[in-house]
Amino acid sequence: MKVFLDFETRSACDLRACGAARYAQDPTTEVLCAAFLIEDEWGRGSMTLWRRGDPPPRNLLDAVAAGATVVAHHAMFELLIWTYVCEPRMGWGKLSPHQMDCTMARSHIMSLMGSLDGASTLLGVKARKNMDGYAAMMRLCKPRKPKKGEPTDAILWNEDPEDIKKLYTYCPDDVWTTIDLDKELPPFSDAERDTYHFDLLVNLRGFRLDTEMMRKADAFLDEAKHRVDLELADVTDGAVAKATQLASLKSWLNGRGIPVESMGKGEIEDIVDHAKLFEDNQAERAVTLRRLGAKATSLAKYGSGLRCVNFDERARGLLVYHKASTGRWAGSLYQPHNLERIDPDEDGPLIENMLHILRSAASPVDAVDWCEMLGYTPMRAIGKCTRAMIVAEDGKELIGCDYSNVEGRGSAWLAGETWKIEAFREYDAGTGPDLYKLAYSKSFGEPVESIGKGPKRQIGKVQELALGYQGGVGAFMSMGANYGVKPDNVRPVVMANADPALWEKSRSKFEGSNKFGLSENNWTALRYIVDGWRAGHPNIVQGWWAVQDAVVEAVSEPGHMVHLLGGKVRMYCARNRKFLHIYLPSGRPLSYFRPRIRETKEVSGAVSGPGGFERIRRQVIVEGWDSRLNKWGDVSLYGGLIWENIIQALCRDLLVHGMMNCERAGYPVVLHVHDEGVFEVPAGTGDVEEVRELMAVLPKWAGGFPLTSAAWRDRRYVK
Repeated sequence: MKVFLDFETRSACDLRACGAARYAQDPTTEVLCAAFLIEDEWGRGSMTLWRRGDPPPRNLLDAVAAGATVVAHHAMFELLIWTYVCEPRMGWGKLSPHQMDCTMARSHIMSLMGSLDGASTLLGVKARKNMDGYAAMMRLCKPRKPKKGEPTDAILWNEDPEDIKKLYTYCPDDVWTTIDLDKELPPFSDAERDTYHFDLLVNLRGFRLDTEMMRKADAFLDEAKHRVDLELADVTDGAVAKATQLASLKSWLNGRGIPVESMGKGEIEDIVDHAKLFEDNQAERAVTLRRLGAKATSLAKYGSGLRCVNFDERARGLLVYHKASTGRWAGSLYQPHNLERIDPDEDGPLIENMLHILRSAASPVDAVDWCEMLGYTPMRAIGKCTRAMIVAEDGKELIGCDYSNVEGRGSAWLAGETWKIEAFREYDAGTGPDLYKLAYSKSFGEPVESIGKGPKRQIGKVQELALGYQGGVGAFMSMGANYGVKPDNVRPVVMANADPALWEKSRSKFEGSNKFGLSENNWTALRYIVDGWRAGHPNIVQGWWAVQDAVVEAVSEPGHMVHLLGGKVRMYCARNRKFLHIYLPSGRPLSYFRPRIRETKEVSGAVSGPGGFERIRRQVIVEGWDSRLNKWGDVSLYGGLIWENIIQALCRDLLVHGMMNCERAGYPVVLHVHDEGVFEVPAGTGDVEEVRELMAVLPKWAGGFPLTSAAWRDRRYVK
């Protein structure tokens, strides 16, 4: 039995700022109406509208009590409202997360838009758009402004009978659209239904935030930012009053003879170099202050965490299921996926000192003073504390377990890059070299024993992180900027160790390829690194071309299954060409909407002359979310992108398998971030080594995968 359900609610809590879980727990939140349709075994049923003040809807409550599947669009919201409003305040009984079915989640699985209107439009479902009803809902769902003579300290609601009447028409419309969308979307597979229900359990469980410390950190941040702005105004003689005034800073720098068009991440270092070249200490300091001030934006999570945390100090509902087309989660509001990375050994003492300062200082001013006296930069120091604000409940501890370089291992495993799989195993056993040194060694033919911890290893690290998905010079530059690896510093290292013939081969690609404003030698040095990495990973490179050719074949021959990579991956395009499916080693499909072939003519040189040619290039185009343009549109599938999708998706499947192993063994999951699971257990119970072993158990489909993990235990999130 299915129940299609939609709630319309009102609250003084801001849903967008605080999230659905905090909204549902707010004492001012109440249900204005609920539209539902109980579908019988023949798929029939009639729409029912329950209104605030009506007796409990007995047929709905009986269906839910009997275990009916409850279908909603963004079912997490309906589950939270039922759990925190309907059950405890209205006596409606329990609704289990295992009963939920979500058309938004299923839309995400198919790589469609998540909104009800968006997914319906893409699938040709006729959405019942009721703009008057929507406008009425927006007026009814939050407090109104007081009129003349009304109290200003009371919560006042819109009770306009006409608006309420429009709302009662609007609510069933969304249910009808959800019913139609449910028919068009494929159902959850058994495995993915289990994963979705697991996600609901984890989101309902939530994780605890140290709210007392976060309030102090937020106040510390305000004071530190205020001081940055004061110093910037002083350094620029009042020309730039705040670090957020980017246009004023650019104008001030240009006026000092330092050319500035953009102050993006990649350009900042060049601006600093110009300032140093001109011995302009004021300009150099101004840019440094701008960077510090900009950091305040990323640290706004202290405030967002305080807004969305529930009354028991737990943050719930912040993990967004299948937000990425690969199946990976994303964070919302507090953004637990974007916490600043730390090195426990290097940053541990700083974090301990900062927590002591926040705990002990009499005021934010004193706290920042104390921080500066210890030699810390306040904005950077407070940034290192974001992870430490996630804590265990009193009497409990956190255990975290993170996969080691799982994407690099997955790429080697899928491609059959045997030497690298063995290198991972030897490294894990303590008998093999550091993989970053090995990467450099493979590219330059230099004995791995001669590579120390200096620039050569750093080049190897950037290679491994930047080039695995068909990345080129631009990818190396972007990743290098994160690790302080600049083209000017790379060039002398590469030129001193390069094979002359291979250098010349890389240099020959320079003409017409340099889009980055690099000198010929700087560009060639980076291209040499790219070429060297690819030469050392022939099977991975071949994998890029194999998946690219396979998607073209699948879309060209709809209804035909294409097998590749030893049968680990399969590709299939529906006969109606509505979806392209890439089946992962686990059997889970990745879906791409409206695949089609685009043909372009490529001409090189004089076609009739020596070396000239003309050819038709065939590429698959799909409709999807373009993360670069941040909008829906056409996306070109090329080898590196498809390979990245497959690798990230199979790593997600490994994480799900590992976390569920731990959950079944009595280690409740409270959070997961990228390739790491975080569990909360009573203090003194559980075993870190057992968690590590459970996370590293391979599913049947991943035989031979060189999976390893590292685990930790603490009261705070310390990794």
